[in-house]
Amino acid sequence: MSNTDRDMPDMTFMDGESKAEDKTMLITAYLKPQETQDEEKIDEAGDVKVVTKKIYPFGRVIKVANGLKLEEKELPFENGKFPFAKYNNYLLPREFYGVSEVEQLESPQRVFNKLLNASLEVLNLMGNPVWIVDTASGVDPQHLVNRTGLVVEKEPGSEVRRESGVQLSGSALSLIDRLESWFNNVSGTQDITRGETPGSVTASSAIEQLQEAARTRIRQKQRNLDSFIRDIGRQYSEVVLEYYNKPRIFRVTNDEGSTEFFRFSIERDDRPGPTGMTQEKTAIIQRFADGEIDGNDVVLEQTPVRIKLASSSFDARVNTGSSLPFTTADKEQKALNLFDRQVIDAEELLRILDFPNREEILERMKQREAELAEQAALEGG
Repeated sequence: MSNTDRDMPDMTFMDGESKAEDKTMLITAYLKPQETQDEEKIDEAGDVKVVTKKIYPFGRVIKVANGLKLEEKELPFENGKFPFAKYNNYLLPREFYGVSEVEQLESPQRVFNKLLNASLEVLNLMGNPVWIVDTASGVDPQHLVNRTGLVVEKEPGSEVRRESGVQLSGSALSLIDRLESWFNNVSGTQDITRGETPGSVTASSAIEQLQEAARTRIRQKQRNLDSFIRDIGRQYSEVVLEYYNKPRIFRVTNDEGSTEFFRFSIERDDRPGPTGMTQEKTAIIQRFADGEIDGNDVVLEQTPVRIKLASSSFDARVNTGSSLPFTTADKEQKALNLFDRQVIDAEELLRILDFPNREEILERMKQREAELAEQAALEGG
């Protein structure tokens, strides 16, 4: 291939020896098979009943390499969920994998590489123009080199001249410049997102609308990330419920800074069920006083609370919130607008802004209001 057909240099060789290691691809497949089997059970009355149950009630895991099955086992999670969470940059309907920014920018990047490589090749080849020398000129062509102040002596009546180099096509340069807008359109990048002021737009409301439009893709990625984090949070709570068999200490802190400690554990009891052995789970909770857990704390509840768990998962909510600057600024601006319209009070405003020492500020505001009310009462009397 010519150089213009190469996007990147060939680096598959290193010192003439292959550095690749012998590897194989391990495929781990998580399945939800629907195969069932019949089993005979004898009830309390002594009657034989046929019970149909799934062979893999929670799921199935198969590991394959080089076409050979290495391992096959039941999915070790009672919630029946596959042990992974998926974060897609851009979602595709009815597709497992999404689309990334790199995949969208690959095509214009290849075009840019070819154009730039061709332009550099033209500059390299034509940077040293061709010499035209008559055979009877008496000039040795090997002495015709690019040198400052070069003097060429020739025979009378002969010709020694230098051809002008081929100039780089202007269309190639304009196409390279046009690729910039191509990149920006595909990636969703605009001038205003790079901190540049749009020249044709001067109104503040129009600039704000441009900023909102520029954040469309970022908001979409933020929603996908929030969904991914919520999935991770739910799976974490379910794994906690399934595998926490030893007492653990948890700390809970509310908005006022009050801290409480809990000792939490799960007791399991295997019991026969209609489809086989099942586990009855009981949560054991014991509350402690504030302070460090060092063995000397006062137990607020001498008798632990025992709660039977009817479900295999917590009734948990996972809340997410973006910390991007524009999201925080929008949230603060909305809160200020609601406060100005007296929809929310100062306490709610400080809570939304997550202002430090807001309890002390609210207390000072209450004292100031009380002093003003007292002063007004004295003046009125």
